[in-house]
Amino acid sequence: MYPRHVQRREEKSGLWPVTLMVHVGPHKTATTTIQAALAHNTLYLATRGVHVPPGVHPQFGGHHLLPLLLSRRSLTPLLGMTQSDVSASDLLDAWLTGARENVAHRVLVSSEAFCSLEEEEWLAFDRELQEAAQRTSTVVSRLVICFTRREIESRLKSIAGESYIHGATLPREELSEWLRTNLARQDATVERIPGLLSHSAEVSHIEFGGETASTNVAPSSDFVFRWFAHVLGAEDARGIVTTEEFSRLNPSRSARMLDELRAFNVLNNPPHADSVRPFARFDGDPELERAFARLNLVRSVFFEREATEELVKNLRAELAALADRSLRARIRRFVHGSRPPKDAGLEF
Repeated sequence: MYPRHVQRREEKSGLWPVTLMVHVGPHKTATTTIQAALAHNTLYLATRGVHVPPGVHPQFGGHHLLPLLLSRRSLTPLLGMTQSDVSASDLLDAWLTGARENVAHRVLVSSEAFCSLEEEEWLAFDRELQEAAQRTSTVVSRLVICFTRREIESRLKSIAGESYIHGATLPREELSEWLRTNLARQDATVERIPGLLSHSAEVSHIEFGGETASTNVAPSSDFVFRWFAHVLGAEDARGIVTTEEFSRLNPSRSARMLDELRAFNVLNNPPHADSVRPFARFDGDPELERAFARLNLVRSVFFEREATEELVKNLRAELAALADRSLRARIRRFVHGSRPPKDAGLEF
């Protein structure tokens, strides 16, 4: 929050002072859960002077469009549009204008895709932000990059699995080694960014924590509250509402499905496709577009199969529990003097 005398000085000059908080993840640090909480609590946060712009989906709230635009990656897999349909300047204008219209001095956006930006793409973001501030009569006095610290090895397995879902073909060991190197480089890049930008910028760190050797995951709701308290302050975080559904937005996928997807990707991807991110840039490439359409179809079949298997598993568990309770009730009736049921399966 701005000191009140700074707000008054900027407002007298006709400029609207804004702190832009950019949550960059990285991947596998409860980013989807945080983004869902942002979308769910947009109105409450507005009452606290925090503007959360609309994300790519009303329920999920991720602001992935801007980093994808800055890195010139294909928008088709996520949004079904191309780079010519929208611009980074349009987005930033809308973010800053929204802050002014909602009388908010803080803007909070979130996308783990920011972690994939190279230094030159961050510099492009810096320039675009300066120009957007001029067009909208705002001044971005602080840029806060919110970064969650979590060991790379704790993120690795899940990110490798998602890579196969998105078309990767590298064998698991090679993919893990590539990711290990790339994630370390991305984390280091984020730490260097404040010294490269013209804006007053800082990296705000929070430890993921809460992991155990058996589950390797943190309690999402506890971490989400801690994250909001760290970023916005304890008083503003107190009114944040979360549900258990938020932590189930990214269901885990079975090893069998991931192996089957990799085998399919090997057969499906064109020879010139990248072995890790084949569909990051495929606009205008008919072969890659057809391959992506086939992958999309196969993924939907696999996801439906896993959802059905999970449903059947849960139903069997519920039926077994009901049968167990019924049998115990019948045994209790017999012990208290009733005749044993013929199908109880008991020998006396």
